[in-house]
Amino acid sequence: AAYNAALHIDKLVIPSGNPLVIMAYPGEQVIFDNTYPIAVTDSANILLDGFIITCSQQCRAEKGGGMKGIDLANNDNIIIQNVEITGFRWGIHGSFHWGKTTIKKSVVHDQATEHGIYSPANSYNNVQYEQEDITVEDSLLYRNRRTGYQNNGPAKRLKLINNIIHSNA
Repeated sequence: AAYNAALHIDKLVIPSGNPLVIMAYPGEQVIFDNTYPIAVTDSANILLDGFIITCSQQCRAEKGGGMKGIDLANNDNIIIQNVEITGFRWGIHGSFHWGKTTIKKSVVHDQATEHGIYSPANSYNNVQYEQEDITVEDSLLYRNRRTGYQNNGPAKRLKLINNIIHSNA
């Protein structure tokens, strides 16, 4: 089913070892069609699995385009897997201190104006924060307007493993 809805998770800390799993039911297709569909902020131990995240032609016409397919900020142990993201400014946007995130077996393509996955340089009140423990593996990043993966600023333990990144501008 397609949903013109958003999933915003804020300040949800699940004990380690038993992550909260939010996934499409096996055999079902769940499509988030919205300008700002998924955001996870100040949260821990969450697994997002099996969604199509898009800002379709109708979404773009009605709302002027999508901003961020998935927005991540200040989290711990977030796993994103088996997702397809298309039609945004950024497919996945790591906001303020977004590390400790794994993205795997996902397809991020055809972002309209920027990067497939964007890890910005982050500073707040003149303090520079390092992005750390970011892993992208077994994923396909292609035909994004700028780059497949863009990292700005310092990073610790950034791992890009077995990805295919091609045909980005």
